Amino acid sequence: MRVILGGNEFIDCHSLVSIRGTPLLRVSLSPLRIELTIPPDLPKPPTQLELRHVTTERSDAVFTSVNHAVAIATVLDSKTNTMYAGRDREKALGP
Repeated sequence: MRVILGGNEFIDCHSLVSIRGTPLLRVSLSPLRIELTIPPDLPKPPTQLELRHVTTERSDAVFTSVNHAVAIATVLDSKTNTMYAGRDREKALGP
């Protein structure tokens, strides 16, 4: 699996971002899924944050309750197992 995140490429690396050994951002291709984790020792946000997953055939996204994109994973090329991960809807959805 090849994941493009910003200007970086990750090869066969499911945990893209971690802190103190805790994966914060993970992606998987089979099934297509993007996962966010908030470490238990971080301060809680001032209000309860409700997140929802929206999954299609070629993308998985996490949005807030007011439809702000938090994270998006999109399959760019299923033959080479190439994915895009990030927050930008235009980049994720392609031309």
